Amino acid sequence: MLSDMLKSSLVTMNLRVVDHAALLVPQAQECGEVMKRDQERCHICGVRVPGMMEIDHLKGHRESPASDMACICQFCHNLKHPLWAGARKRIIPIFAPDMSQEDLHRLAWVALAWRNAPDDAPVDVSAVISDIEARRQRLRELLGCKDAESLFEAALGMPALIGEKEAAETLLRIDQSLRFWPAELTEGYEGLKKGSRLSTWSLGGFQVIADEAAQAIRQDCAPDFEKIRAAAEAVAAA
Repeated sequence: MLSDMLKSSLVTMNLRVVDHAALLVPQAQECGEVMKRDQERCHICGVRVPGMMEIDHLKGHRESPASDMACICQFCHNLKHPLWAGARKRIIPIFAPDMSQEDLHRLAWVALAWRNAPDDAPVDVSAVISDIEARRQRLRELLGCKDAESLFEAALGMPALIGEKEAAETLLRIDQSLRFWPAELTEGYEGLKKGSRLSTWSLGGFQVIADEAAQAIRQDCAPDFEKIRAAAEAVAAA
């Protein structure tokens, strides 16, 4: 991630949601084609959040045919524009050498779906959130960074301090353990600004869509709680 930033366009990494809206509004038909073709499934992590997916421009941010666009979830899309997401405090850096970024995003969507699930749902994601907080603190201890924005600033300034080759090698080593987690799935998420949460933008500003997304995932999965309970009891009895 950090090593890739040295080769990426600053314009793309800092592209705002309003810039995306300006691009996509005239292409409503093409966007509909992309959603239907991809079955509203993120082309990176594979998660479906019906009615909540976004459009990823694969060959530059300009008016594009459907073949040059793909369906993407908001968590994966944030990392396509990391400077913007970091400044909005939508993402937090964590220590996770044991997991891929795609696996983390799949876990984040599961955690979102069941964070405020119905009382009869046999799912508890509190342990996941606690583990993420521990990983967040571990990265702070290792790198001394408090958030993604300061981490990105340090990474982009590193070539001027130690040289391009040394910077690329150093950041590549950091990338082996560095991952990012959505701020929406952290302790105290209720106190975040709307733009920092799982949200959509309109002329009236950012609107939080976390509850709607969670419900969409649960309905799409349609889990059989009785089978889940039976499986859990069988494991406990073994």
